[in-house]
Amino acid sequence: MPSVGRITHEQVGSRVVVRYRRAEPDGPTFTDVVGVLEHFDDASLRVRDRRGQAVTVAVADVFLAKPVPPRPGAPNR
Repeated sequence: MPSVGRITHEQVGSRVVVRYRRAEPDGPTFTDVVGVLEHFDDASLRVRDRRGQAVTVAVADVFLAKPVPPRPGAPNR
């Protein structure tokens, strides 16, 4: 089973935060995505944010990843 940071395949369907490296013209920068982990394998993971946008990140670009509690006021799944 793949894992990155504190995320494993078992977190698919749970809310997570992922900080990852993006290539920028002036060098790499980091950004975060918070949302529901929809997909996770050895090569990539996909997180759907609260606006419904799916963000796919290569595992090699992940700097930090961990589960987070449900959004305040959101129904529990």
